[in-house]
Amino acid sequence: MNVSASHHIDKGNKDSQGQYEYHYEYDLYEFRENGICIIARSYTDEGTEAHFLRKEVSGNQEMLSNSDLLTPLFTQAVKYLNEVGKLQINYLCESGYESVPIT
Repeated sequence: MNVSASHHIDKGNKDSQGQYEYHYEYDLYEFRENGICIIARSYTDEGTEAHFLRKEVSGNQEMLSNSDLLTPLFTQAVKYLNEVGKLQINYLCESGYESVPIT
């Protein structure tokens, strides 16, 4: 498994008081193996949480399915996130965010 992490800041325009309309700071994690990439995000103000957003297969974005949760790549990704201090891990599915049990 190949892991890459990148830091991002998204912010809107400043208002008359010098405050940003919105400000999000987060890290994206990409877990790659055999042409599949699983992507997770962790907001810096929620340091112990991470959310799996999607997978990419041959450049196509797909929603994670229950069967994806059983793959070695997903299992290794959860283990990696847990080792870097992410204690609450969720994944995005059709019904919203669901918890991933950490074993």
